[in-house]
Amino acid sequence: MNSSDPSRRRLLTRRGLVRGVGALAASGFAGAAWGFGIEPMSLGIVHHRIDPIGPWPKGLRLRIACLADIHASEPYMSADRIRAIAERTNALGADLIVLLGDYEAGSRIASGKVPSAAWAGALSGLREPLGVYAILGNHDWWED
Repeated sequence: MNSSDPSRRRLLTRRGLVRGVGALAASGFAGAAWGFGIEPMSLGIVHHRIDPIGPWPKGLRLRIACLADIHASEPYMSADRIRAIAERTNALGADLIVLLGDYEAGSRIASGKVPSAAWAGALSGLREPLGVYAILGNHDWWED
């Protein structure tokens, strides 16, 4: 059997092992960089258009802004950042705002807790013509 025989089994070489471990380490580093450095600092605005059926009057438009999973904690979601998000939300010109819970971090990764008075004060600047409505989330329940 010669070396060009396709039926010959290939063994893992030291070079292949080092490449595999290097690729695994690089992907782990990239995932950690995304999870701790990029994603927590990103802010996304997504627009959805819903065409209601039933008794909804034709031509009536209702714009709703939703804020969810704030997870107030240092260093990612400080009271100042929450205040900036509230100002940006006000600038969207929605008719009403709904806050969908998880204001508390509930995480052991955070380096500091943002007191509820601080994040509530930052959210208190939210203003829309039809009001601001809020519910609690599971992290708020866990944090009491």
